[in-house]
Amino acid sequence: MKLSLQQLTISLIIVSTVTYLICSAVFASHTINELKMIADQGCVYSQYNLGVIYYGGIGVLPDFKEAMSWFRKAADQNYADAQVAIAGMFYLGTGVPQDFNEAAKWARKAAHQNDAEAQYNLGMMYYGGRGVKQDFIEAVLWLKRAALQDYPNALFGLGSMYFEGLGTPRNYEESAKYFERAADQGCPDAQAILGAMYYEGLGVTLNYKTNKGRIEDVTNLIKAINAITKKHTSEELIELFNSITVPISKIKNVNEVVEDPLVARRILTSTDPKTGTKVILAPPPNMTPFLEQSGQQLSFPPRFGEQNQEIYGDILGYDEAALAEFKEKGII
Repeated sequence: MKLSLQQLTISLIIVSTVTYLICSAVFASHTINELKMIADQGCVYSQYNLGVIYYGGIGVLPDFKEAMSWFRKAADQNYADAQVAIAGMFYLGTGVPQDFNEAAKWARKAAHQNDAEAQYNLGMMYYGGRGVKQDFIEAVLWLKRAALQDYPNALFGLGSMYFEGLGTPRNYEESAKYFERAADQGCPDAQAILGAMYYEGLGVTLNYKTNKGRIEDVTNLIKAINAITKKHTSEELIELFNSITVPISKIKNVNEVVEDPLVARRILTSTDPKTGTKVILAPPPNMTPFLEQSGQQLSFPPRFGEQNQEIYGDILGYDEAALAEFKEKGII
């Protein structure tokens, strides 16, 4: 199986999601008009929050032009989140004509302030040649800066660049390291590629030919299995293994197991005499003469309190009055 990132595409994605400033108490405690008064006094947090409000239509009708206006005021004060938002809006053409050059300009401003999202976006713009001249080396540089902050998309991007040898010499070991870091943060594409790399032994040390080797690396083996089974159905995996003549069979559900001739002739059953419900039990390790004589039928267990009369009355000799007293006291 030859791996290719043409199949597992590294997408040019500019993240344009505008988020709240959690640290800002202004948004939570002021009306729109009050927020505007504070923003007009130059409060960068209020300006950015107003951009969020108009962008998302929170308590007002969505107005991308108004959102851009407030983002610009915050961005002009060098507020990185606002610069990222403006870059995204120019990239997507939201409220403004689409302009990759402007998107790159604003992404760069935030990236120079060590904003991980902006660094990733700028790296991807260099990767795709959007708003800047395509430059894989520069793409790797910016992705690395974002990866230093554990930004998952950047980790995945770097894994892809090392895998394909774009902007850096091909290095499967480095690729696997970055994919693993992204996979640990829940990135499904990284998990899938990492699983395939373990399957092929690319950039990872494997010794799965013996039980000893599999046991020693059980953690990574489980990761690899999980990544592959998330992407493929049982039928696809069976077809793959059959194509390379590896013995494999489908895991059967309970009904299929019970109907298997080898199992069906040894299963035990028990039937509720009151409801007629039939319970199927697993075959015993050894078939005893008792089970054979009973036709592998077991008596149904009694319900709670069902044998009180037999045990306390017939065997232990308590009369009806005593049994009634026991029930009243919660003894039986």
